[in-house]
Amino acid sequence: MARPNSISEQAFSKLINYIKSCRIQGKYTLPSEVEMCKMFQISRMTVRKILTRAKAHALLQKGPHGYAITARHIPAVQKSLVFISYGKDIFYNAVWQRSWNVLAEECRNSRIQAIPFYINNVFINNAYLELNNHAELKKQLSVYDAFVITHRVFRPLLPPGKPVFAIDENIGCDGVRLVCLDNYRAGRCAAEFLLKKGCRNIAYFGVQALEPYIPFIRRRQGFDDAMQSADTPVRVYSYWYNSKDISAFLTELQKIFSEHAEMWDGIFLHSDEKLEIIYQKITDRGLTPQIIVLFGNGDLNRRYYPLNYIDHGEKALARYIIKELETGGKTDNSPVYLPPEIKNNSLNSAEFIKP
Repeated sequence: MARPNSISEQAFSKLINYIKSCRIQGKYTLPSEVEMCKMFQISRMTVRKILTRAKAHALLQKGPHGYAITARHIPAVQKSLVFISYGKDIFYNAVWQRSWNVLAEECRNSRIQAIPFYINNVFINNAYLELNNHAELKKQLSVYDAFVITHRVFRPLLPPGKPVFAIDENIGCDGVRLVCLDNYRAGRCAAEFLLKKGCRNIAYFGVQALEPYIPFIRRRQGFDDAMQSADTPVRVYSYWYNSKDISAFLTELQKIFSEHAEMWDGIFLHSDEKLEIIYQKITDRGLTPQIIVLFGNGDLNRRYYPLNYIDHGEKALARYIIKELETGGKTDNSPVYLPPEIKNNSLNSAEFIKP
């Protein structure tokens, strides 16, 4: 047996990752042994060893010209799960698009077929018009088994008696199963993280929603409660901005940074909407405050930011919903709040690409 950190063991791990990557791309042929020697920087003998081992694990099979990658076994589909949000070909909001991407990926290895459903309503003055084709939408949706919704306005479109999962705390629990990040605990988690790091002058950047938005309110409540119970005096500088008016936001941000940035030793962004701009201003000035952001899977537009983040929970949420549908678990509509997790974009992570 190969030692845990031997060349053979490391090469086998690389081969597994390569096979996974090929499957995602729909490729099932392997390079030649000579090409794999160069790819993994190992000898031809080691290549043959790891190929034999991969075949024993049913990752590879004998093909007409050497080994071929074994296709993943996809269980027979038992239920359809429709993800409904505003969009056309892609969902308009990056959080919802990210949620769909993760749900679709998780469903590939389940008995659930994930289907995107785009509501392409007109967007005027920062607000969506009321849905004006209810009858047609209800007809289209009536054939599916279960639903995930991002806005409460979609609830009346759905057939009665079928599971409906709401993934935004703003929707509430009326007739749906609310499954979302615990926003109150996320706010507390951010505050406690900054306090443990010794931060005593903290900037809080929040998005000014057009109407009271429960996730933002709950995050602030949790943050404030933790700060008020701190053992040492702490100053919190709150900055709220309208993310739709980018010109006014940039003007205001320039003033904020000119007057206050030097005194901050900690920053909490309760949404990643303007992370790129704020992070750039911090680094341009050579500042090094502790930063924590509520951040979907640590990945924003495939850009790399070496900071701490609270995982928005898309993967945990998707897995919970799939499990519920496959096992027929929970039957009531009591909310499920996913616990927040603090993570870090480490420099050696292959998941993130440097800007």
